[in-house]
Amino acid sequence: PKSTFFIPNSFQYITCYVINTIQNKFFGIKCEIDNDWAFSTKEEIAELNNFTMDYLPEDLVEHYENSTNFIDMVASRRENSFENINIFAIKMSKSEIESFDAKKSFEDALPSVKETLENMGCTNCEFDIIKTTVDGVEYDAYRGTAQLETLSLYQEQIAVIRNGYLVTITVTTYDVDTCSDVFGFVTIEK
Repeated sequence: PKSTFFIPNSFQYITCYVINTIQNKFFGIKCEIDNDWAFSTKEEIAELNNFTMDYLPEDLVEHYENSTNFIDMVASRRENSFENINIFAIKMSKSEIESFDAKKSFEDALPSVKETLENMGCTNCEFDIIKTTVDGVEYDAYRGTAQLETLSLYQEQIAVIRNGYLVTITVTTYDVDTCSDVFGFVTIEK
């Protein structure tokens, strides 16, 4: 059976939708897309959760089924819905927050990310830990490249701690690496 992530009801009122802009005031993150992009509906996000669960390594499926993790936002390029930016939130304990190290977290997660992409049919999966700039601030990030049939895949992810949650912002592009451009849609309160 397929699973879905928990989406807290309390978050429904703090995410504001305006044409081409979503702002989550609780996380202090805003995404303002151009007209070539569109935000996913809550129903589409639920479908994406189910799709993702089908490809996760088995050891992660139980973890996600029993957690308060959720996708807060997804936007996709209208002409190529595979190109996207998403915001994912993971509730963390105070001790987890205090000991959080983005670089180490990415290093630990990369084998599972690689396995997930391979389960989706990707080949030549390569990952590095890099520095990337989002909204004028430099963050540790992971950068991945892979091949999906004839498409070249590029992916970058940053992680920030916001009000008791680890919030990841992930950009995936194809054929042309425009991850930095897409991160330009994002504003993060300092």
